[in-house]
Amino acid sequence: MKSAIQLRRALNQKFPKQFEFDVGAENLVLLTVISTQFQEKSRIERLEQIEPLIKDAGLVPGIIKLYTPEEAVNDGIIIQQTSENILPVSWQDAIVMLSSGKTVPTKKLKHSIKRVVFYSYKGGVGRTTALIQTAFQLTRAGKRVALIDMDVEAPGLQTLLPPPDALLEEGLVDYLWERQTCFFDDNHPAKIHLSGTDQGRRTGIVYSITDPQSRRDLYIIPAGKIGQRYVQRLSALSTAHLFTSTTDPWYQFEQELWEQFEPDVMLIDARTGLNEWGGLSLLHLADEIFIALYPSKQNAEGICFIRDLLKELGSVQAKLILSPIPEGVIGDSLVKRIKPYLDLHEGEEPISIPYHPNVAGSYQFPVETALSYYAPLANNLLEISGVEETAAILAESNRLEFIESLSFPERNAERILHTEFDTIFQKTADFDQCLEDSVWVIRGRKGTGKSTLYTLFTQHRENAEKRSRGRLNNIKILSGHGNTNEFRPTSNIFEIIQKELVKNETDWLSLWRAYAIVQIYRNFPEFAEIIKKHKSLASRLEYNFNIRENKNWESKHTNKLLEFASDTKLSGLCYDVVTELNSFLKEKNVKIWILYDDLDQDINENASWQQEALGGLMRLAYDSNNQKLYQIRFKIFLREDIWSNLVFTNKSHFGDERTLLLKWDKKDFFRLAYRLTVGGSEKFKTFTNRILPLTDNQLDESDEETLRKALSPLWGLRQQKSKNAYVAQWVYSRLTDSSENTYPRSLTILLNEAKKLEIEQNPKTAPNDHLLRWTSLTEGLKQASVERCNAIKNEYPEFSEFFNEISTLSSLFKKEDLESLWNKTVKNSSQQSLDDFIKRLEQIGLLSRKKYNARYDYAIANLYIDGFGITRQQGQRK
Repeated sequence: MKSAIQLRRALNQKFPKQFEFDVGAENLVLLTVISTQFQEKSRIERLEQIEPLIKDAGLVPGIIKLYTPEEAVNDGIIIQQTSENILPVSWQDAIVMLSSGKTVPTKKLKHSIKRVVFYSYKGGVGRTTALIQTAFQLTRAGKRVALIDMDVEAPGLQTLLPPPDALLEEGLVDYLWERQTCFFDDNHPAKIHLSGTDQGRRTGIVYSITDPQSRRDLYIIPAGKIGQRYVQRLSALSTAHLFTSTTDPWYQFEQELWEQFEPDVMLIDARTGLNEWGGLSLLHLADEIFIALYPSKQNAEGICFIRDLLKELGSVQAKLILSPIPEGVIGDSLVKRIKPYLDLHEGEEPISIPYHPNVAGSYQFPVETALSYYAPLANNLLEISGVEETAAILAESNRLEFIESLSFPERNAERILHTEFDTIFQKTADFDQCLEDSVWVIRGRKGTGKSTLYTLFTQHRENAEKRSRGRLNNIKILSGHGNTNEFRPTSNIFEIIQKELVKNETDWLSLWRAYAIVQIYRNFPEFAEIIKKHKSLASRLEYNFNIRENKNWESKHTNKLLEFASDTKLSGLCYDVVTELNSFLKEKNVKIWILYDDLDQDINENASWQQEALGGLMRLAYDSNNQKLYQIRFKIFLREDIWSNLVFTNKSHFGDERTLLLKWDKKDFFRLAYRLTVGGSEKFKTFTNRILPLTDNQLDESDEETLRKALSPLWGLRQQKSKNAYVAQWVYSRLTDSSENTYPRSLTILLNEAKKLEIEQNPKTAPNDHLLRWTSLTEGLKQASVERCNAIKNEYPEFSEFFNEISTLSSLFKKEDLESLWNKTVKNSSQQSLDDFIKRLEQIGLLSRKKYNARYDYAIANLYIDGFGITRQQGQRK
């Protein structure tokens, strides 16, 4: 086919409108040319002008007839000029056109409706879903959209988007049938129309549904009501005569649609496969084409044939949609493997639509949680590329409404239990390391997300699996202790436990092992079968700890737990059954993770026995590993300062491989800011999707530049147009302490305060390309600083006098200044030396050393300057 096109182009250049040809079997060319260029030329000389063109096209000269005009008249030879306005209406027509080197002429329409065809070679790949979700995206972008069901042999649009009045008697097939087969005059008018009512009852085939967000209408043209009459009318339709001239049924339909509804775009759901109705949609109607396919070779072969055919005809360049793609490693691998088989052009990337559980099997549209997945399709049709000028969108919108719609939910473990998880949770760069069996302790400053991570694993298994990309397969996760587990001792009970352990001369290691046995028994049903031979232990567990009758921790549970730990026989059984459980799990190829959180709250950090208690839990993790109990893993979430001061046997074995320090790097922080903003406002989500849409997968893979651009509609790109400083970078640095810890809660406070102030400010001075102006952000930072200062005051009450007087320091100061304040507020109430005190403040993240500054020794972290009322010294960046 490509060869025929090449030859036709060459002949057009040399002999315009003076030839006709076809390509037969084995690439033999059948060619007739009439030209004055053959005057006074021999047969051989004439062939010398023709044969190189044929051979250059990779074809073989067959029957070649070459005439001068006079010779052609004498022999009665006439070149048959075919109409350049004929469009192919079937796959066979298209192939014949290619064989003769013809291309598709430009469509001439009497209206400005853009026809967009959604096609798939095979069914079940989300084609209709993509069409519907894209329709809502376009509607929210201000377009008038008509959806047309041309999948006439298996229509389904009316099922996914049913008419509000539940009336569906006739559709597009009925309309086309009547216009093609029936006679009309003044006495016999058409009975099937696009619109109309009779006594308040809709009679037209077009119905509308309203987008719940934009309140705009979408117009639906169903194929028809399935039944005997529908089948008869479909069979009677002649597809060859639907499009031949502008008076044919389809063009009547389009003209009426334009006159009555004036849609900007027509989304056509095409028939699958090499079907005549699918051919009509692609070959005759399409101004734009999206081809949906699942990434398999079986799909790729058919798709490549169709794309090549469309390309060679000079028709529309079809865009590929890979759908639905599993998230994570599996999906990435599928896409990577299929690309070489798709014959992609240089720089071409298919649009990937991730699998979303809410879309699968949904009968209610739009599916809001997955709508952003389809934004690239809508943006393509809107001719939006990269980052569109935000000002253009804000100019046509109500800026204040955008700002008022913003909502920045607090991000903490308690809220996550009662809200849409994806709105809140953002995994950090070290998330994958947390999944390693070798990591036993997850450390972090208060507010860095330890409890959120614990909650993810213990309460949101589906979301944890989604983000873990298959690494949680065959892992059972239990709460050993923490806020998601109601059945647990409180701080008062731990006080009692400590006294009894001392009285009975029992160690905390035995207590933690017994406590783990209790939680395993309650949450891993197979464990009851494993221990039933140990009747003394099994009967006590069943009587005292069964999950049916024991919902909350009571004194009897404390007493029985102490018995398990202190009684030599029962303690020995606890040791033995853990080993037996490990063997059982190994045989089943299953692992158990036991997670611990809230230890800083329930085991009083000021208690003299805290070290002993936490040390016992660490020993349990260490001893289990030493005993090669590799199927049972302990993960302990602990505040960083508690870990740093913790002393226990074998702590040296808890190196970098065994512990993980949670931190938010810059990209994690930007991703969270984006997620909070779009998650809290559907209006802003629609807005930003027009500029730079990011799916979950894309968000997690985006680089800094992309993330800064994605956040620019919220707070702008640069601090000032003449500077290179990025606003996102400024926010990140101001919410990061001297230990490089960043606090999500501080971001939430900053954004909520900035929003509040923005609403109160003069709209005349508002920026035209983002929502939150610089002055609002700087004031929001002050509130975030106040909250963070209050947090460390509560976290370190032993330094309360120092915190009360810290405002006497400047943001940059000499060691002598700090020593003076230490003497006044800390020295007499603490055994810490000045150097130990300074080291503690550095661990807290309050101050940092100025290594290369001759004038000053230390600096207060920017995050704490405003909150403590500290004067910013000249030379420290704002």
